[in-house]
Amino acid sequence: MYLIKKLLILLMTFSFYISSTELLNKQIPSTDEAIKIFIENEEDRLIVNFEMFEGVYVYKNKIKIYIGTIDYSFNLNGSILYIKDEFLGYQPILPKDFSISIKMPDNVLNENIYLEYQGCFDKIYCYKKEVKKIIL
Repeated sequence: MYLIKKLLILLMTFSFYISSTELLNKQIPSTDEAIKIFIENEEDRLIVNFEMFEGVYVYKNKIKIYIGTIDYSFNLNGSILYIKDEFLGYQPILPKDFSISIKMPDNVLNENIYLEYQGCFDKIYCYKKEVKKIIL
């Protein structure tokens, strides 16, 4: 019986070591590697493509497009998944490449367009909120 307990403890310790080593060996991508943004400017629409590193996701509720000081609604093309966030509760995320598009107002030529978003890597690391100026 003593030997079985020792083997069980050894097996549990080894399992814990293996699982923690996997997490430590995951290389957290830099902000620029994690989420790449590509802009397409069509006739009356602006399309923003998000290309994401494996394991990276973006919070759907953290995506904003604003021109000057006005938030604009956008159409989302991508799959949404719900996760339980340790701090925010259940949240919709975008775990794969996706795109958003907005209908451009006529008078946008002299205004600054900004894209705001936030993402995380494998529930291990969350990036700070990004705000990017879009140049047409």
